[in-house]
Amino acid sequence: MLFRSAPAGVLGARAAAYAATARVAVALAALVEAGCPVVEIHEPSASLPAGPGAGEAFASVHRALLDRLPADAHAMLAITGGDAEAPGAESLFGLAYRSYLFDLIAGPDSWRTIAKAPGDRGIIVGVADATGARETRLEEVAWAAGYAASLGGRGMARVGLAPSSGLEALDPARARALIGLLGEAARMLVGHPDVLLRRFDPRAVDLRSAARGAYRPDRRGRPAGR
Repeated sequence: MLFRSAPAGVLGARAAAYAATARVAVALAALVEAGCPVVEIHEPSASLPAGPGAGEAFASVHRALLDRLPADAHAMLAITGGDAEAPGAESLFGLAYRSYLFDLIAGPDSWRTIAKAPGDRGIIVGVADATGARETRLEEVAWAAGYAASLGGRGMARVGLAPSSGLEALDPARARALIGLLGEAARMLVGHPDVLLRRFDPRAVDLRSAARGAYRPDRRGRPAGR
């Protein structure tokens, strides 16, 4: 985390964030050197700079960090705890991050930002509720993945699934169940989408399946009514 709640508005936040870049860059470079395939930079939404100049401040600090990382590092930016709209899509996607994680439980408005992402950027949809406030349904995970894949011609290969944030609010059993749900959805989306559809509540698929009480593909292999 580079940005923290700081006095003096955007300028104060940027100065404090610049001071953290060298320390964070050393730690991330060590992870890359040790063989870590992806390094994550986490920025809580509540700490992002806002107001005039926020986008430029955010981009300049993160650019300074990325310039210090090895060229082959897969750097991912994660924004959790709210939406990612404060810096602006241009500032976010003008950076050399290869992928971005968005908390779509606390910040559903981030879909507007995701819609502006270049198709060659990975999008990790934080759609599994890590707060424990509600149960995550398989249909929600599949819909989010499919929608992210459709934007910008991204394709499913550049979409990832994740909890909305850290799992510290959940007991171990619920945390394992949530990760298991995401793993099951990922396997089925890539290899067996028809099997995944059979697991859905039929009302989430099409009218004919809802009437029959189970998913029924039509003769062409597509959901009936589509």
